[in-house]
Amino acid sequence: MRSKTPSYCVEFSLQANTRQWEELNHRFFLAQRVYNCMVREARRRINAYFLDKDVKAIQKQRRKKGYMLLQEEKSVFKAKREQYGLSEYAFHGYLTVQAQKFRKYLDANTIQKLGTSAWSAASKVLFGKGKVVHFKKYEELSSLEGKTNISGITFRDGCLVWNGLTIPIKVRPNDLYAQSAFHDRIKYCRIMRRWHKNRYNYYLQIVFEGVPPRKANRKTGKLLHDPKRRTGGVDIGPSTVAAVSSAGIVFQEFADDVGRIDREIAVLLRRLDRQRRANNPQNYDSLGRIKRLKKGERRVWSYSRRYFETRNQLRTLYRKRTANLKQSHEKLANKILDVVGRDLFVENMSMSGLAAKSKKDKINPKTGRPAKKKRFGKSIQRHAPAMFISILSRKVGYYGGSVTKINPAAAKASQYNHIQNTYEKAELSERWKLLRKGHLVQRDLYSAFLLANLNKRHTVDRKACQRDYIKFKKQHDILISALRQEKQNGKSFPACMGI
Repeated sequence: MRSKTPSYCVEFSLQANTRQWEELNHRFFLAQRVYNCMVREARRRINAYFLDKDVKAIQKQRRKKGYMLLQEEKSVFKAKREQYGLSEYAFHGYLTVQAQKFRKYLDANTIQKLGTSAWSAASKVLFGKGKVVHFKKYEELSSLEGKTNISGITFRDGCLVWNGLTIPIKVRPNDLYAQSAFHDRIKYCRIMRRWHKNRYNYYLQIVFEGVPPRKANRKTGKLLHDPKRRTGGVDIGPSTVAAVSSAGIVFQEFADDVGRIDREIAVLLRRLDRQRRANNPQNYDSLGRIKRLKKGERRVWSYSRRYFETRNQLRTLYRKRTANLKQSHEKLANKILDVVGRDLFVENMSMSGLAAKSKKDKINPKTGRPAKKKRFGKSIQRHAPAMFISILSRKVGYYGGSVTKINPAAAKASQYNHIQNTYEKAELSERWKLLRKGHLVQRDLYSAFLLANLNKRHTVDRKACQRDYIKFKKQHDILISALRQEKQNGKSFPACMGI
């Protein structure tokens, strides 16, 4: 089995001239065609697999409530997948033949990586985690990567070297971090593209082996982010994070500085809708709804030059928002490492499950009508808590720490009261918890405090809570007072923080 070693990537801007820029655009276009060629074949193979009489018979049995697949049935599934060429290596073999005409532009490693990407999408359909393998539009293909730094997309002497292309990268003279990274071995390279105003800009991501170089303060020379081995608890919500340890506490909204971009995006989305309606009045009825097509009809859309200008502005804002969101998560992860520690416990939450609509039908008691089934989809889309967890886990791993995901049903951090030693469910709207008279704590911070005091069975250690509670309460009150002062000075907080 291939060994896995730690890695990190550093991104550099590609200094491409006009001809090289056009060549990169062309190669991404060909890569999109290759990927869609594999998607078309994958759909055909998946349909043939599910229509197989042996597979259909087992699937019929599988739909019965509580039915567990037998080992013989699993063997039948495996054999049928091999028969219909549903494997990563089968996808590689198919693309090796189909993409021969593009070998002048796309190397074998890059083509195999496209096959791996298509297989990742197809496997979700095969194993019940997806419904269909989707084609990619040209704008949706944002990266191409190699497998080694020996052939294909490689880095040589300060340049990207790829099938006849040699494009230098830009390294700032005072970028000590990037210069230190080149002392590590290069695993492979990846070409990224992002939309800037009215064109794509291209970047080279170099994946190095090992852990990233330690950054130092330019004035003092002291190394930054040297977290101590302390145990802490982290309570992750759809839009906020609370982290607590014996050394300090952190409580804030995810990416609280991207609200301005969200407002600009909302303005452009409304403008885009007005322009689309003005250019295509034939596709809307008198109430402003899109007309339903009759059998045999086809809807035709027309777009103006200003429509495309607005769309390009919108794409630029989305790119800026993504960059700001990731940068904010990186800073917040560093803050938690510095203040809280590097051995962290977090509840294992399914963010995709929280984003999905509720399956239960409820009646609103005020209106008597069916209640909305929306949950936290919009908040999770805006704040990306799952991305933060992955960033935090990566950074903690660099320093020999760990992020341990525990079963929420075992700790019951949102229900436990360590003073009364009782469990009590609370409504989601209740953001404060009364432990006893005179002891009112913020719910998320208290949950993080309980997670910081778990035993080996991942249940709350009451004695540890009693030992550390007084110190936590002092830190809690100081932080809440500071946040309320910020609110009085004009800063806004989400309602779920209870500030």
